[in-house]
Amino acid sequence: MKRNLIVLLILILPVLLLSKTGVGIILGEPTGISFKTWTSDTTAFDAALAYSFVDKEHFYVHVNHLWHNNAILGVLNLPWYWGIGGNIRYREKSNDKFRIAGRIPLGVYHMFESVPADVFLEIAPSLDVIPKVDFSFGAAFGVRFYLF
Repeated sequence: MKRNLIVLLILILPVLLLSKTGVGIILGEPTGISFKTWTSDTTAFDAALAYSFVDKEHFYVHVNHLWHNNAILGVLNLPWYWGIGGNIRYREKSNDKFRIAGRIPLGVYHMFESVPADVFLEIAPSLDVIPKVDFSFGAAFGVRFYLF
């Protein structure tokens, strides 16, 4: 398990060196480290290395491609985003140790003007496809600080 985590961190390191990359925390389901790299003014990739407390406790990784809409979402006065991606969950205390799922995140966010940071609130339904078809749901709050 530790070797897998080290390999995963080595793979993510080049992404962290890109401009417009944020690193922070995500709290909820899952809870862990959040990354986001902007690819344009309206698109980005995000990822999380996390721990899930649901469904027999497991290590969790997700990666999404996001599209941002700068139009204000109703009375919340916040821009919103949606995306498509996937997650992999490793469950040590289970007969089916690995689960792979597609996910569709939907959230609102706020970019601060005076500090290179953002906050976000996200929900994400997921459809497990391996080892069996199943439905799950995640929701989280997070904050990221941008490195460059």
